[in-house]
Amino acid sequence: MTVSKETKPPLSPLKRLTFFQQLETFDRDLAMICSVSSDEDANLACLRPILKLLEISGHGIPWLLGVFVAMYYYNESDAYSFQIAFNILFALVLDLIISGLLKAIVKRPRPATNACTEMFFVVSVDHYSFPSGHSTRAATLAILAIVMLPLSLLAKYMLIVWMLAIAASRVMLGRHHVSDVIAGLFIGYLQALFVQAFWIKVSNVNDVLQLAGMSFS
Repeated sequence: MTVSKETKPPLSPLKRLTFFQQLETFDRDLAMICSVSSDEDANLACLRPILKLLEISGHGIPWLLGVFVAMYYYNESDAYSFQIAFNILFALVLDLIISGLLKAIVKRPRPATNACTEMFFVVSVDHYSFPSGHSTRAATLAILAIVMLPLSLLAKYMLIVWMLAIAASRVMLGRHHVSDVIAGLFIGYLQALFVQAFWIKVSNVNDVLQLAGMSFS
């Protein structure tokens, strides 16, 4: 008498995936759900003007231009303000290098909901998704300002709201996955601590030139 072997039911497609593949799938699905303002036909398309303003407020180019203007204006007139502007420049350059390197290494595609033609001044590496450069930059600037500047409690809360609003806008516009912005906020936090630890004490352009001369001599 032969005993028939029990045949196991085939695994569902989800169970065939590894744990990290399941997380990736969940992250992509969550990005699709949260991209409520990704185009003019989206559920919350009415928020797009506000979200795009947030996008511009966290972009690197306006910040870099503003810092250079501040350094020019405060050179030889306000040593404290010049030093702050120069260290913000240091933070911005550090952020561009780290986020750019990570994007080039990870090469994670942006969500399907992302409209590349709408993105304000992108370079090739910025077509990748991880981490969110806006989130790293917003976290770096907000946390650095909170720990280094004599701000009121209200101003600190407003910076936190701005930082989180930028992170949320990246997902709502369909630019990034949720994990991109979470990682971006954490990386930005670490960058702010790094700049705080290596704060550069300069008073004017001459100090900067002398510092550069010592560095390259």
